[in-house]
Amino acid sequence: MKFFGLLFSFTIMIVNAKSPFQRKQIDSIINITNKRNAYSDLGDKEMLRLATEAYYLSKEEGYDKGRLESLIKFLEIYFNTNNINGVSDKSEETIALAKKMDDHYILSRALRYKAWMYIKIGKYNLARCKLEEATKVCSGIVDSDKRNKILMNINSTMASYYEASASDTESMLLYAFNAYRYAAAIKNSNPDKRKYLSATATVVGHILLYKGDLKRAKIYILNAEQNLINDPDKATLVKIYKALGIIAMKEHEYIRAADYYKKAVFLAKKYNQNDELKNIYPMLSAVYEASDDYKNALNIYNQYKRITDSLTFETRKVINKTKDIQSKKDENLDSFDYSIFGICLAMLMLYSKRKTGIKNPRKTKIITESKGEPEVFHTKTEQLNQLTELAIENEQAFYTMFQEIYPHFIENILAKYPKLSTADLRLCAYLKMNFDTKQIASFTNSTIRSVDAKKYRLRKKLDIKPDEELYSFIAIF
Repeated sequence: MKFFGLLFSFTIMIVNAKSPFQRKQIDSIINITNKRNAYSDLGDKEMLRLATEAYYLSKEEGYDKGRLESLIKFLEIYFNTNNINGVSDKSEETIALAKKMDDHYILSRALRYKAWMYIKIGKYNLARCKLEEATKVCSGIVDSDKRNKILMNINSTMASYYEASASDTESMLLYAFNAYRYAAAIKNSNPDKRKYLSATATVVGHILLYKGDLKRAKIYILNAEQNLINDPDKATLVKIYKALGIIAMKEHEYIRAADYYKKAVFLAKKYNQNDELKNIYPMLSAVYEASDDYKNALNIYNQYKRITDSLTFETRKVINKTKDIQSKKDENLDSFDYSIFGICLAMLMLYSKRKTGIKNPRKTKIITESKGEPEVFHTKTEQLNQLTELAIENEQAFYTMFQEIYPHFIENILAKYPKLSTADLRLCAYLKMNFDTKQIASFTNSTIRSVDAKKYRLRKKLDIKPDEELYSFIAIF
């Protein structure tokens, strides 16, 4: 018996001796991914590999702290690379473990990433709930810099929420300024403060640019560039160069605009920011069109189509997955229905088309000749069926795919009626598809009276005569 007792004690000693060594190894891996310039030094693929290694070692060891740190790193990487499927896969596990460990900082970050994912797939009520929950959790964060950082991120995502859900530029600007103030409140001794100021100033500048306040927008964007110019991590420069490109287009400086857009494309590819590429490509194509360089315009447009097809596929996967696994509580909540500061900036595409006034009567001819057939943009029955399904399932995804199937509809209608809001354009999309008032109300979680009111206001903006049919009028664009 004495022998077995000694053997048992020896075994326990071996296990306990091994455990601190493994945990130290896990902490070492996590520390590498948390270094200031980890993304620029390692790249997102190596970051993901290290996080994966730390995650499985932690699970094997039963080391919750290591697993939680690995999980939040997953979400951070997936967010920075616009991987909504990855965020969907890992967010619930992260949230549950953060609650178990009472880690307010990681919990608030995970909730914010989850909210971002909901925004991307059009689940706006769920997104708003997660953002409100994240804000409440922040009160439990003791470290003031960490608290200000996450509040900065939450307010940035709130600006994204108001853009995607309501095209409410005033609320967008309010929350963007809030984010900028939280960045300014971070201690000067924090080595990342200039990066945070740059990122939030970029968001403010983009919104001001969209509102047409070119003078103030330029101040914020140039300030953002100055704050980031010496930082090795250039991810935020993607948005800065994109904004400077738009400003150059506004000033009819096409060569300068093309130079900025090319820089933005290069960095977006480097940092795997496919969502940004989707926004930049049409702008760069417009520059080439304005310069009568139709060959390059077509080449860039084809690249745009490839990347939007890929992103649409990923979005649909997450929408379907969310429908399958969503809890009853979440369903009731939603029944009405590389940068850490990523705002849904599809509005900039509309802005560039609306504001630059570029017209290209030869565009259709050039594209037809290059393809050798007149049916390049023909909308197939299968595509229309998919579009109808998306209208039923998800308002934002419907609008995104609608623009892919009818690439010139928004451009054409804005050319004649530049004051139409994004909400007006979404209604026009439903009318173009010949959906009736009851269907539109169902798709948008609105009342029939509300849709009728929107149609009435749209008729006024379009200056349609009382005896003219709205659907027939929209169909000509």
